Amino acid sequence: TDISGSTENELIFITGHNISGESVVLKCEDNTLEILYEGNDLFSNPYGMIKSVVIIDSLAIIGCTEGIWYYNINTNISTFTSINEIGLASIYSINGNAVNDFSVLSNWGMVKHFNGASWTTDSQLESFIPNDGSFFSRSIKYQNNIECIVGLTNSLQAILIIGINFRQ
Repeated sequence: TDISGSTENELIFITGHNISGESVVLKCEDNTLEILYEGNDLFSNPYGMIKSVVIIDSLAIIGCTEGIWYYNINTNISTFTSINEIGLASIYSINGNAVNDFSVLSNWGMVKHFNGASWTTDSQLESFIPNDGSFFSRSIKYQNNIECIVGLTNSLQAILIIGINFRQ
């Protein structure tokens, strides 16, 4: 579950699950709530489980287990990038500065950055994450070239990783 908003037009996007467990995306604009998406089950096609959302410019960028759903707020047009195109097994969290400068975090701590043209692995940041299958991602925040990752181990120990990014 996640929430992101825009002060420009009083717009909020909420991701999560309904009482039956299906993934949902809610759009709240000018105090009117709309169900933008509701899956038929937990892993409905084409998105899979909806995990995260960030509003950047005119896009709601929605992280799903099957990839990234780009929803244009102005035109209501959607596009989709699959996890295969990104090089991840799934997406747990997404955050960024601009549509050509955001990062995604997989369920098990893989970090990918999008620069507007291609995806790159942030191997330096990933080097601090246990790679033995014991790390479970919870959130990534990326702002002003500072990236923070929060997760926990299977023994319920919290992990916080903070990295300064010098991407051009």
